[in-house]
Amino acid sequence: ITKLVNIAVLKHNEDSGVTWATKNIALGVTTNKIRFHIDYCAKAIPEILAQPCIRDKTVLHIGEAAKISTVSVAGAQIARDNRIFFSRDPVAMDRLGLDILEEKRAAQGLESIRDIATHVAACAKRGLGTDDPARIDLRELKA
Repeated sequence: ITKLVNIAVLKHNEDSGVTWATKNIALGVTTNKIRFHIDYCAKAIPEILAQPCIRDKTVLHIGEAAKISTVSVAGAQIARDNRIFFSRDPVAMDRLGLDILEEKRAAQGLESIRDIATHVAACAKRGLGTDDPARIDLRELKA
């Protein structure tokens, strides 16, 4: 392939906090995914995304946040956001997704997952994108 488009659904994961752009592409191209959750995916996701066959070919991340799973275990809870995101930066998209997920979980009386969503900051530290809200250029398009 010459170009890769990542399409992901925003959701909670008990082993990584948030699943969206970075986790979807990194674990979507691997097998035996359970082995990567040992440290909340903080080592595996940046390592996989940094591979040239992924990093150089992924040109667009599309993130669906219309119907969000705020609890990923049995008895899942759902929240609605009704937005779709497009980004060339998977880390920025995940940072926004983490904020959305935190807001939706708080409204449902659920605890924060920010402390276990360490793979987002780990990807930023590795230079795979930004997790700094001041550097994220979020634009809303209305029909």
